[in-house]
Amino acid sequence: MSWSIDITGTKDAVLKKATMELEKIRQNYEGTQEGLDVQAVSERLTGLIGALKMDDYFNAVRVAASGSHYTLDGRVGNAKFELEVQRIALAL
Repeated sequence: MSWSIDITGTKDAVLKKATMELEKIRQNYEGTQEGLDVQAVSERLTGLIGALKMDDYFNAVRVAASGSHYTLDGRVGNAKFELEVQRIALAL
C-alpha cells in the first residue's frame, strides 16, 4: 500500500488542497495502520503550514508527502511516511 501528494501554491490554497487530498487518501485506508499514518501527516502538515512566515519573497508553499506499508497476514512488515513543507518564491 502506498500514497503520495505534491502540491504547490499559496499558503491557504495548499492547506485546503492538501487537507482535502489527505482525507480522501485516509478514507481509502480506513481502519488500517496506514490510515492512522495519513491522519498523523495531515495533522502535522496543518501545524507546519500554519507556522510558516510568508513575506514578499517567499510567497508560496510546496508540500510533498508520501507513505508506504508492507503487510503480511494483517501485520505490518515495514512502514514509512515522509512530509516536507517548504516556503518557496514564485513569480505570481
